[in-house]
Amino acid sequence: SAAPQERYCTRFMAYRLVEKGSQALAYAQFRPIYPPRIKELIVSFITSNGGKFNQMVDVACGSGQSTFDMAGCFNTVHGIDISQEQVNQARKKCKELKHENVEFRTGSAEDLPFEDESMDLVTCAEALHWFDFNKFYAEVDRILKPKGVLAAYGYGFPEPKHPICGALLTHFIWDTLKGCWADRIKYICDWFH
Repeated sequence: SAAPQERYCTRFMAYRLVEKGSQALAYAQFRPIYPPRIKELIVSFITSNGGKFNQMVDVACGSGQSTFDMAGCFNTVHGIDISQEQVNQARKKCKELKHENVEFRTGSAEDLPFEDESMDLVTCAEALHWFDFNKFYAEVDRILKPKGVLAAYGYGFPEPKHPICGALLTHFIWDTLKGCWADRIKYICDWFH
């Protein structure tokens, strides 16, 4: 018989919990926001490369944490997520924030519902590891305008400076919780290498 932790992790990963109503609400309430520096770096990179700020899409937008960050920079901002419940949470927040240039819809990262060469920016925050890379990158290539930018980013795990704390955290994340993470989580933890 599997240890309780293994049974829990297997059960947890078997369901896409953030797609359920109560989990989507908790996700919207408690998911950390991204530091303003990320937006600054993206905007600076686009500007320095002669890009435009007409239209962008935030792929796997969840409840809109990253999407709303870019609302003041682009004429039109799209958020797309596979979960209808996440999109519902994003729409609710969008109404509260009164972002008239932001819209949300359900859809897949591997089949983006946008015209060829229509986007100046594609963002993906803390979700790239869930995608079929070949299909997603093909879609990004298709929808990005010339000089368009793909910006993928995530949180990573804390790296305590104290050696014992660091060793304990590393053991907990990679050994104790082994099997709880999607195999591709290492892609984010290795900073997309």
